[in-house]
Amino acid sequence: MSEKPTYEELEKRVLELENAESDRKLSEERIKFFMAASTEAFFLLDSELCLTMINKAGLAISPGNREEDVIGKHILELSPKLEETGRYDRYLNVIETGEPLTFEDIVPDPQFGDIRLTVNASKVGNGLGMVITDITARTQAEEALQDSRNMLQTVLDSIPSAVFWKDRDLIYLGGNRTWLETAGLKSSEEVVGKNDYDLPWEKEQADSFQEDDRRVMESGIPEYGIIEPYLRVDGTRSWAKTNKVPLRDTEGNIISVLGTYEDITEQAQAEEALRESEDLLKATLESTADGILVSDVKGQTINTNKRFAKMWRIPDDLIKLQDDEKLLSYVLDQLVEPTAFLSKAQALYKTTKHDFDTIVFKDGRIFERYSRPLIRADEIAGRVWSFRDVTERKQAEETLRESEEKYRMLFEESPVSLWEEDFSDVKIYFEGLRDSGVKDLRGYFENHPEAVARCAALVKVVDVNKATLDLYEAGSIEEFRDGLGAVFGEDSNDVFREELIALAGGESGFESEAITQTLTGDKNHIALRWSVAQGYEETLSKVLVSVMDLTERKRAEEALKNKHDLMERIIATSPAGITRVDVNGVVVYANKIAEKFLGTEFVEAKGRTYNDTAWKITDFEGRPFPEEKLPFAIVKKTGKPVFNVQHAIEWNDGRRFLLSINAAPFISADGQFDGMVATIEDITERKRAEERLMESDERYRGLFDRSREYVYLHDFEGNFIDANDAALEGLGYTKKDIKSIDFISLLDKDQLPRAIESLEDMIKTGSQKSIEEYRLKRKDGEHIDIESKTAIIYADGKPYAIQGIARDITERKKLDEERSKLIYELRQALEKVKQLGGLLPICSHCKKIRDDKGYWNQIEAYIQDHSDAEFSHGICQECAKKYYPEMDLYDEDETQQ
Repeated sequence: MSEKPTYEELEKRVLELENAESDRKLSEERIKFFMAASTEAFFLLDSELCLTMINKAGLAISPGNREEDVIGKHILELSPKLEETGRYDRYLNVIETGEPLTFEDIVPDPQFGDIRLTVNASKVGNGLGMVITDITARTQAEEALQDSRNMLQTVLDSIPSAVFWKDRDLIYLGGNRTWLETAGLKSSEEVVGKNDYDLPWEKEQADSFQEDDRRVMESGIPEYGIIEPYLRVDGTRSWAKTNKVPLRDTEGNIISVLGTYEDITEQAQAEEALRESEDLLKATLESTADGILVSDVKGQTINTNKRFAKMWRIPDDLIKLQDDEKLLSYVLDQLVEPTAFLSKAQALYKTTKHDFDTIVFKDGRIFERYSRPLIRADEIAGRVWSFRDVTERKQAEETLRESEEKYRMLFEESPVSLWEEDFSDVKIYFEGLRDSGVKDLRGYFENHPEAVARCAALVKVVDVNKATLDLYEAGSIEEFRDGLGAVFGEDSNDVFREELIALAGGESGFESEAITQTLTGDKNHIALRWSVAQGYEETLSKVLVSVMDLTERKRAEEALKNKHDLMERIIATSPAGITRVDVNGVVVYANKIAEKFLGTEFVEAKGRTYNDTAWKITDFEGRPFPEEKLPFAIVKKTGKPVFNVQHAIEWNDGRRFLLSINAAPFISADGQFDGMVATIEDITERKRAEERLMESDERYRGLFDRSREYVYLHDFEGNFIDANDAALEGLGYTKKDIKSIDFISLLDKDQLPRAIESLEDMIKTGSQKSIEEYRLKRKDGEHIDIESKTAIIYADGKPYAIQGIARDITERKKLDEERSKLIYELRQALEKVKQLGGLLPICSHCKKIRDDKGYWNQIEAYIQDHSDAEFSHGICQECAKKYYPEMDLYDEDETQQ
């Protein structure tokens, strides 16, 4: 039987194990930290496919499970359906062959719908390691991005203006439906990659278009209102009003140009018609029944019609003289009140008022006179005077009646909200403010909101049409008037204030946008336009208002902006590389992250194919990657997305990226394959970390399993998480038993308080103060003695579990007990020995001892009296030779006993 190690040797071995354990714990804590911090689910199973380790993300896949509920269970206990799906055999094959396994899975969830997963299984040591990635959010994000793009295209296709966009090389990237129809195309795919010379424009037109594009991109300044001719598909020559804006990337670099245009052929035709109308107007002026006089600010005549001269009976020779003084004198001489006429006329030249008056002639004729300012470049350039002979009143009244009927019909049937309002009381309020000394009405209204509210109350709504009642959800004009205060709430106060300021300043018209609300409380965004009816400039008793509902347009504009912003943010903030490959496998787009993997800027990468030889594509081990397994080849062949295609890209300068690629087909409007969109993720560091993790885990498991000491792990309630073979053998348990036992159940009751106290103290201080000894009960009922040293293991900076290392000291305890017993017996024996002390007188001849009374006693009698010793008699060697020489009692070489 081999000699047992000494205590010092055991101490040395414990120290070595503790150092190794410290290294192992550091490695394990790193592993635990990595697994706990990862959003991917990690599972480690032994060679029998029993679960040995799982992280929080793994537990999240099966809600409600705790780690202690699943550790140690066989994989078929956790997922019974694996056997019928054939995956159980595939997992065993991974362990047997070492070939990794990757597949996708869909897990139904009654609350959140299907959960999409990617499963990667590899051999780890003698067991199996699994990494499960939840790709649901990424898939949903990709679908949302596609929805956003579709929505943006839908919005662009719904607007009436033509929209197109080109890259820096003036190659078309797309256009909306209106533009495509103009260019004679059916879909954006037909124009992508073409330039202006490929479209049905004339060369001169294409040159002009491209010159404008280059100028905008070189200057970086948008240009609006560019008037350009173009040839329609049907050969019709037309005109367009174009706006061109440079588009920039996230770094501010101009990458393309966006153009919008409206066909203004009708407008150009209208302008031509306007010129014709001017000629017609001139002819009309000459043919009208009214006399027209146009004069400058000094009262000098600019123009008249023949009817004016005829009405005022001015001779032709006086007209030809162009002498305004003589002309004025001739005119005034015909009037009953010439001074009043002249005074009022001179006053009007200084204002922008529209004025109406009646003129009485000495011969009994009566004219109606209407005057309005002549405005040029926002300045008063003179006045226009119109004179009508009221002898034709009946004709004028009939004309007015017909006009009123037409107005009423248009008013009632108009799809636009129309109002007729009376501001006469507001006009009186203005005059009262001026009379009180208020000169700056703008400043007054801005500082006195109560004055704005007062004016609002003074406005009278005379009439509204049906469109108005429908817009504001009123059953009748009376209901509308009663709820007018709710229609114009706080949101419209500023607009109404500006309207008052315009009126107070003598303006006859006003336009603005405002927010009102219906009688049911819904807000409407409107375009408001009003004008003072002619002839009512002085009283403001008739103001015509039109309201156009802009609510849906504003919502559409906001939705379009939000979708556009969302798409830009998704692409700009995406942590993955994003590329677009056309139907021929040519790269047509790459974001900044993708450029990192492509090894060049997109401008340089553009035009290369997905399998360009400059991109040395290999598997992770450096072997050539099969062409048919590249994402583009798979997607083009199957028409379906692919996920987690892993290969490496290696450059001549030594750079090498390990990539994970997801790709999906890009389908055209007619349902045909039109290329591919791919996201690229750099998993180089992740793969390296996995390799280091695997190496570290294998080293840890080797130390853990081969240690001759008891190594174990339990939670803070004492439930065992793991134990090595030495510990299980010493306690008589197996791996499958470990979940059913806890540290406390192994202790004797008298040791429980000390164990709890030690645990609580360790939780407070972080480590065990000294080595503890415990007596544990084996599975077969026998007891063993151990000495243990424990410490807390941390994960994510928080206490995770208690790691312990113990040695079996049962034999040592038995030896200690036997030694203690022997020492006790020796001590008991010594207590029976009576000690002799002091100076004893002894006879030098007979060897008798004198006692304390003076008597001489035999030495053996004296010792018997003073101790517990007893004597037996014998004879020494010397005496035997002296007194009994004839007897051979001792051998010559025998020593005295």
